Amino acid sequence: MDRRIKYTRKVLSETLLGLLKTKPVEKISITELCKCSDINRATFYLHYRSVYELLHEIQDNFYNSIKADIEGLIQDGNNQSALSLLIRKIGDNKELCEALFLTKGEKSFQEKIISIAKDEITRTWPKTYKVNKSTLQLITEFIIAGSVGLIQDWIGNGCKESPEEIALLLKKTCESPLNACLLG
Repeated sequence: MDRRIKYTRKVLSETLLGLLKTKPVEKISITELCKCSDINRATFYLHYRSVYELLHEIQDNFYNSIKADIEGLIQDGNNQSALSLLIRKIGDNKELCEALFLTKGEKSFQEKIISIAKDEITRTWPKTYKVNKSTLQLITEFIIAGSVGLIQDWIGNGCKESPEEIALLLKKTCESPLNACLLG
């Protein structure tokens, strides 16, 4: 890719992420995005058809950058390492994740990340815990909602704790209700 194209896309991405800190994506116009990034509309339309297309490209790039690493660790049975890696990547990309995980962005990115966890839970927990499918689904929803809330709070408060601390906290808080419901 030509370096001018890379530069234009980078500026548009950074500008969109900056705007998402103050308003939801549906309130961001192409005109505003172009004005703030000092790029004309014709140039924008050479690269994207809409603000949503740009946002989806940002989301997809970040998602793809973590998915293969995490899935490789999960397949090796390294769930804690996968969780630590995910949290580390979120912390390393704090500004991006503020836009993607907090309320101003779309929920589609969160749903993609959540699907990795749900797929792993669905694949592994029935082997460990003997429970009916509907109970497992309810427990999974509870744990996922709490985990997302914890990560959102961590991001919103400036990622003060280390990624390893957050990963360990998530592990402990997920195991506790799970063990209480399924083993107790």
